[in-house]
Amino acid sequence: MEAARAISVLVEVRLRWGLIRHGQTLANRDGRLQGRGDAPLSPLGRAQAQALRRLMMGWTGLCACSPAPRAAATARIAGLEPLTVPALVERSLGAWEGRSGASLRAAGEMVALLSWEGRAPGGESQREVALRAVGWCAGIHGQDVLVISHAGVLRVLLGLLDGVPSDDIGVIKVPHGEVMWREVGESRWATLLAQLR
Repeated sequence: MEAARAISVLVEVRLRWGLIRHGQTLANRDGRLQGRGDAPLSPLGRAQAQALRRLMMGWTGLCACSPAPRAAATARIAGLEPLTVPALVERSLGAWEGRSGASLRAAGEMVALLSWEGRAPGGESQREVALRAVGWCAGIHGQDVLVISHAGVLRVLLGLLDGVPSDDIGVIKVPHGEVMWREVGESRWATLLAQLR
């Protein structure tokens, strides 16, 4: 019995996860935080999505997308047909949505957004984002996955997968329109979810 368990651990299926931040938006270009708000893709953002089309041609795995129009537009321009997943929506920034990052830094408020448990008034913490996003990821089995989402969501997924200390996850850089690949054992998301709870 022990030998069988050891073998099953050694041969755990590893799936490819491609994590993609939507193309740059006009708000991103202008340094404004969007959160649950939305802005159209900038010309650069449309070009980033077009570059993804060439890169992802022939993708046969699952494609999952935030319901935000900026993520859906990126997927559409990239020629992908995603499943819309509410758990992949951007972190709510509450009262701070639409503000510039510079104004939050000047007021000393950016520290709350960068911390694991901190939040804007009426917004979500990174931990809360992780619970919903990892919860969805834990339900995926037997297929490779592309996720088109947002910096706040992808930052926590990448940080947790890569073993980054929770207090350092807030500073992870997530570029627009690039695929960040990770090989993930099928039980990894469930393990992470249990650790978050």
